[in-house]
Amino acid sequence: MFTSDEIEAIVVGLGLLKRTGDTGLQDAAERVASKIASVLPDHKGGKITDNTLHVSDWGAQSPANINLSDVREAIRSEREISLIYEDEKRMTTDRTVRPIAVLYFAEVVVIAAWCGLRRDFRHFRADRIIRSTLLNSHFTGLGDDLRQQWVALHQAFVS
Repeated sequence: MFTSDEIEAIVVGLGLLKRTGDTGLQDAAERVASKIASVLPDHKGGKITDNTLHVSDWGAQSPANINLSDVREAIRSEREISLIYEDEKRMTTDRTVRPIAVLYFAEVVVIAAWCGLRRDFRHFRADRIIRSTLLNSHFTGLGDDLRQQWVALHQAFVS
């Protein structure tokens, strides 16, 4: 089964999801913790329900105008998203994107996507998205290729 260090790694990892603003992942983390707790023997050196480790969600912000669960579903189903996006200069643009990855940083969530407007890979801070709409258009069969190209170009994000 799990060692005490492994149990603590699970507790901290699941707790860090509180900082993402992704309610779908947060709910899933609670279900995972419950399932793991139900199969762990009580005599183990540490239990997932112990209150010895805490991950603060202080300062964590949820992106107000985009549902990250929808973004993750769009990635899985290779579905395009329409975004109204505000850049760092406060200029807004309307974009149709093919989302390929979500990057969870401590301070911000970033969506990596192929941008139809720029015809290139772009990174969109979730907190700068003004409005998002899941579209009925798909990019079926292209997601893995786009992701591989993006990874090759952006090693700093994925290392």
